[in-house]
Amino acid sequence: MALLICLLAVFAAGCTAAPPSKAQLENAFTKDDFRVTRWVSYGKSRGALAESINATNLHTGQPKRVYYVEGSAYELGRLTALLATPEAEVMATTYIERFVVQLIDYDWWKSHEDTEECRILERVLDNFLTIEANRIWAKVVAAGAIPTPLIEEMKGLADGAASVNASTAVTFEKLVTINFGFDWVSAAAFSGELGPKLLQLVAELNDVSAEAKAKAIRALQTVRGLLEPPAFCDAFLAWGGATKADGHVLMGRAFQLATAEVFQDIAAHIITAPTDGRHASVRVFSPGMVGGITSLGMGGVVIGVDTLRSAAGTPEFPGFNSILLVRHIAETASSTKDALDRIERAQRGCPWLYPLCDASGACAVVEAGSFSNQTADAFDPLRFVRGKQLEKLLPSKSFLQAHSSRAAYRSGMYVRTPGYTFPEAYLGFNAPLFQHVDIPYNASAASSTDGLLFESWKQELLQQKHLENNYFPPQRTGSSGRNDFMIVSNLAIVPEMRLTMMGTAADLFAKTQESAQYRYDTLNRVVHSAYGTLDVATALDAITFLSPDRTPGYWNHTLDPRDPMSAQVEGAVSVASLLPAANQTADRLVLQLHTKTGYWKDNFYTTTLTNYFQ
Repeated sequence: MALLICLLAVFAAGCTAAPPSKAQLENAFTKDDFRVTRWVSYGKSRGALAESINATNLHTGQPKRVYYVEGSAYELGRLTALLATPEAEVMATTYIERFVVQLIDYDWWKSHEDTEECRILERVLDNFLTIEANRIWAKVVAAGAIPTPLIEEMKGLADGAASVNASTAVTFEKLVTINFGFDWVSAAAFSGELGPKLLQLVAELNDVSAEAKAKAIRALQTVRGLLEPPAFCDAFLAWGGATKADGHVLMGRAFQLATAEVFQDIAAHIITAPTDGRHASVRVFSPGMVGGITSLGMGGVVIGVDTLRSAAGTPEFPGFNSILLVRHIAETASSTKDALDRIERAQRGCPWLYPLCDASGACAVVEAGSFSNQTADAFDPLRFVRGKQLEKLLPSKSFLQAHSSRAAYRSGMYVRTPGYTFPEAYLGFNAPLFQHVDIPYNASAASSTDGLLFESWKQELLQQKHLENNYFPPQRTGSSGRNDFMIVSNLAIVPEMRLTMMGTAADLFAKTQESAQYRYDTLNRVVHSAYGTLDVATALDAITFLSPDRTPGYWNHTLDPRDPMSAQVEGAVSVASLLPAANQTADRLVLQLHTKTGYWKDNFYTTTLTNYFQ
């Protein structure tokens, strides 16, 4: 342990070193099977575009990309724009236009995309998302919630895009929408405020025919109950006895989001080398995103973000969360403890899950709600429950106090660490909750270390329409004495946070959360079976447990209906590897990020971060 702490200290101390030479960068790209195809500069800082020699996009045929940028926060943005303005244009136009419509219902959008009512909804939602996100953003920035470097990088990106294309759509306002809009949409959706606001905006249109407006209103009324903020996220954290090599730390994760039929073709890695004291890092992104889906920093911390359908948010102040917070933590934290302190202090306002690890093997899962100065005992999760009839079947306030997770509570969030003890007494409420909606409850499957609460994802999909979020998921890990791996799906495991998922809107969205319990249980079973043998190869196999060839029918957005593996990866699937080299010398910690974007048939591609900065 002392040696690993020393390794981290070496990296943290070296994060402000001079940027690597051109030869070192090209050599590092070559080792990762990439070839540099373009160099750009702004002032004294450089940027590079590298293309894979063995991973291509099934749809476009283009090689997978990795970007490199260095310099001040503003320069990072300028250089990214010089390398990728066309891709950022797609995000600022097509992605935003389709984003919320696809969140409402993908199948409806695909069958109506060429209709007048769909065009009206796209226009209204584009304007609505941009205007509302920027209005709320101004409040959040005024409160000092967003770190200045992230704002400056967005400014640099907007200015850089304008230097490439004077009529660019990549404005600062659009970048706010891309990087902050989903936090606002999520907080509004889970609180129940989004649907009525959208209906009002369509009704107020005055430049379309009454017939077209009526069609758009009917369409929105038809699909508003199917609003589907993506909840296909899974992750595992493994260290110690779970991994094959001594000291090896692994995070496997899949983050799914609405692709708007474009994200899957332009997602990539970007390596950033700030010169302002932040750690160099690599993250999964698409051009236009200043934040990251998964981020790995030279401080030895890796972090991701997963959807949590909880009402414990504040739509009028969504705050600092998700992809921006993920980027910030990877660039500033040098340990899991440091990362947790920073997440706790963040002015959060939207519920999310954050799995994270450091290179010493300290791992945790944050189940985050809005930042709060309340104590654990003052926090009342029952206020989020949707009705008295349901509340009668749930724990009383006295039960909550007697079985409190107060030790895991930190300023409106709960932290699951390997030492967290799940209060099994909560599982005793499940049988009546299942019975309430006439669904059989398998108590032995719930209490088993590798059980399946639902026999298949299809069974859960059907039963979830009635059960919704109204039961307590078992943690499973730790109960077998194995405290060196953790599982994450779109479920709050801490009972108090789980209760915040039982509100009206959150329960509505539970009907479309794509078998979160089955995913949690299946991934737990997969990691259990690989226990003690986990390395990069087995971790990649584990996190692709939902691959169409292994879970037929789960994914259906295919390029070729005859080929299930032509289905979109709706977001990104990644494995982060933090591995001390065999000789254990201080300059040989190896930090890698392996990612699959695009389509399930596409190859993973790799960035070995430490090769660029050692």
